Order: sequence, then structure tokens, then C-alpha cells
Amino acid sequence: MMIIANTVLKDEKNGTDLISTLSDVKLGASTIVKRVSAMSGNLADHLDRDLAKCRWFSIQCDESVDSSSTAQLLVFIRMVFEDFSTREELLTLLPLKTTTRGVDIYNTVKEFFVQKKVPLEKLVAVTTDGAPAMIGRHTGFIAHCKSDPDIPKFLHYHCIIHQQALCAKVIGFEHVMTPVVKIINNIRSKVKQHRIFKVLLEEMSAEYGDLLLHTEIRWLSRGRVLLRFLSLLGEIKEFKQSTGEDVSLLEDTEWTLDLAFLTDITGKLNDLNCKLQGKDAGQMEIEIITLQNDLHLKAYQAAPNFWCLVDTEKYSGVCTAAMKVASLFGSTYLCESAFSDMNFIKNKHRTRLTDAHLKDSLTVAVSSYTPDYNTLVNSMQCQSSH
Repeated sequence: MMIIANTVLKDEKNGTDLISTLSDVKLGASTIVKRVSAMSGNLADHLDRDLAKCRWFSIQCDESVDSSSTAQLLVFIRMVFEDFSTREELLTLLPLKTTTRGVDIYNTVKEFFVQKKVPLEKLVAVTTDGAPAMIGRHTGFIAHCKSDPDIPKFLHYHCIIHQQALCAKVIGFEHVMTPVVKIINNIRSKVKQHRIFKVLLEEMSAEYGDLLLHTEIRWLSRGRVLLRFLSLLGEIKEFKQSTGEDVSLLEDTEWTLDLAFLTDITGKLNDLNCKLQGKDAGQMEIEIITLQNDLHLKAYQAAPNFWCLVDTEKYSGVCTAAMKVASLFGSTYLCESAFSDMNFIKNKHRTRLTDAHLKDSLTVAVSSYTPDYNTLVNSMQCQSSH
């Protein structure tokens, strides 16, 4: 449309203004849906090609509820290729319409694998959280997968970040977290009070302009919430005093020290999370396997492209093991992060978004592939038939 406008209107008296006005015209909702769906399909084609080329892959799974109370299962995949390069991508988003038992998750995932013809013989490992529906000994998702003859033997392990988070949860600091969440909710839940608090922060030139809400099921939120709360402790105390509320707890030295300690602990967990995201984990192979008897390779054992120098025929067993290690996830961070994107896309103002459209939108949002725009443009019609 803009090409036509530039051609037809460029010599008109008000041509520039007309072209500018036309450029501000937004696409219709149905057009946007079609284009997002087309881009998602194109990205899925990229993933299918890489899945066919990769040597091994691992998956991570996690389940959460969207804004319309539909349980959504996220599945990410990490692929390793012949040159030892790796790629992490969203494999699928699967809605669980009824219950979220282990058998429900298994049936949904197995149906997807069969439908998409996923090469399960390349599967190395599955990473999950510690929910009973995932790791229950007899009825969990993993138990059903291990009893399925169509699924080869695979490694399963609990997300290391969730293990650390569980440790933090049982160290006895609920006397800190509970009041913090209560104070935050009290300030943010009342519109007028929240507005006055933000004005106070602005007047006091506070480090932050607002408090963060804490989400119990998302462990990533706890460290950020506590850090923000501790940074604004003085302003929070002054605000509560101005409204006539009791601030004795906030002035208690022992409680304040516990708050600072818990903030440090959760901050360390977040730092660990950043190190285990998997985006830059190219050195793990060197730490796990060393070829002690090959003098030539010893000279290059610290090189970032070490495994590219290894003779895959001479050391086929070692290379296979290294590739499998390279395919492993360290945590379910990608799922945790993608749930934030999902809740942003399907928020309280867009609860009617269908599962298919949610999957397409999330795929476009989190994929590291670039859509083949030339192919997409060539496949588009200027005017859809009615």
C-alpha cells in the first residue's frame, strides 16, 4: 500500500502529509493474526529442518496457568549439531484443557511427538521441576515416558535452580517474606494509596519508582522483589508512618538483618540462574572429558573450538558423549522466562486469545530464528478473497 501511495501521491500538493497519514493506518486484527501465524509457521519450518539435522537433543518442560485459567505446558528443546554448535528453541506450547496429572501431560506430549514426527531416537535428557505430576514415581510424566517402549532410555534430572530454591524455602525465613508480601500488596492494591506512594518516591528521589509484586509460583520474582523492597525500606517506613500504620517491625534490627540476609541468598540464586541459562555453556565439554593420551589435542584443550579439532571417527565414543553433554539443559530457566512472555501476551485485556494464536505469538516472541520474509511476502495476496 505504501509503495502505491508513494508513487501516486508524491507529486500532489499535500502528498507528504497524505503519505504520512497512510503510514499511521494500523493493520486490521484479522490481518495481524494471519501474519503472526504465517511467521510462526515459517519459524516452525526452520526448527523442523534443524531437528532433522541435529545429532542429539534434550527438552525441558514446565507447566503454568495463563490469564484465562488454562494450564499451559511449555516445551523447549536444545539441539547439538555435528560441529558441536548448540541451539535452544521453543518446541511447542500445549494447552491442558482438563486436569494436569502426569498421565495428562504424557498423553499431550506423546500426541505432539507423534503428530510432528519428532525423532525420539535422538533424545538425551528431560529437565523438569519437582512437581509430583512431573516426577511422581508411578504416575508422573517421567514415569509414563520411561514405561513407553517408543521412547528410548533417557536421562532425567530435577532443575538445579528449583533444588536451590527449595533449599531457600525451608531455611525458615517466612517471618520475613510474609510481611514483605503483605506490605507490598497493601500498598499496591489500593489505587489512591499506591499513587501517593509513587509520588513520595519521586519527591524523595528514591532509587526505584515503585515496588514489585511477588509471584509465589515464579521463583525468579523473589530475589528482585526483596532487593527492591530493601532498597526502598526507608521510604516505605516513612510512607506507613504518614498513614498512621505500625512500623515497629520495619524498625526491628533483627528482622532487618534477616531481610538483608534473605535478599543476599535470593540474589545468589538469581546469579546462579544467570550462569545456568545455557546460552554460553560451551566450555562444559572440556571440564567433563579430557583426552589425556593425545598430545596434539592436549595443546588445544582450552580452545573454544576444541571438539571441532577432535577426529570424530577415531574418538567416536568420546565425541558422542560430549555431544550428549552439550545438549543438556542446566535448568528450566527458558520455561520460566517464557511464562513471563506468555502472561504479557495473554494478559487480562486479551483473555479471549485462542491457544493457537497464543502459541503463534509466543513462538514469534521468543524464537532466535529470523523469519524468511522474502518467502512470506511472495506467498501473500494483496487482497484476500471474500
